[in-house]
Amino acid sequence: MNWRILGVFAIAWLAFLTMPIFLPALKLAYFAPFLIISYYRYGYFIALFFSYCAGLLIDLYCVETRLGFYTLVYIATTVVLYEKKQRFFEDNASTLPIMSFLFGVVSTAFQWILLFFLERSVTLTIDFFVADFLVMPALDALYSLLFIPLFFRRSFKRTQHF
Repeated sequence: MNWRILGVFAIAWLAFLTMPIFLPALKLAYFAPFLIISYYRYGYFIALFFSYCAGLLIDLYCVETRLGFYTLVYIATTVVLYEKKQRFFEDNASTLPIMSFLFGVVSTAFQWILLFFLERSVTLTIDFFVADFLVMPALDALYSLLFIPLFFRRSFKRTQHF
């Protein structure tokens, strides 16, 4: 396994553990950049395994939802987005933020669908759509742009052999 992907995972996990202390209202998809990089670096089943692990970590720390909620959401999001990686070039600097934005939108959609079927007390408003489907995914994209490529610029690019 590549040590850089483990470094990306460690940064995502550290951000997941520490950011809610400083900004409790900010609910980012902290593992999204790690999962998106794994889409480009590894096969489908390994990306699903990473999604399972990331979702399980979130489930273990989250008391608001049932155990397995985020695991199911992250696996479903990976199933939907894994094939979309072919539409974006891996070596383009905008790929990670765009895919993080899409990850935020798709995972939010799965969260609200599951909440509707499990809780049946979901109210949909315009403020909800703006906050959860535009603002938060945009902040996820900003998070991926600021933190992950600054530290691991080469982890997202493949070297070309001539």
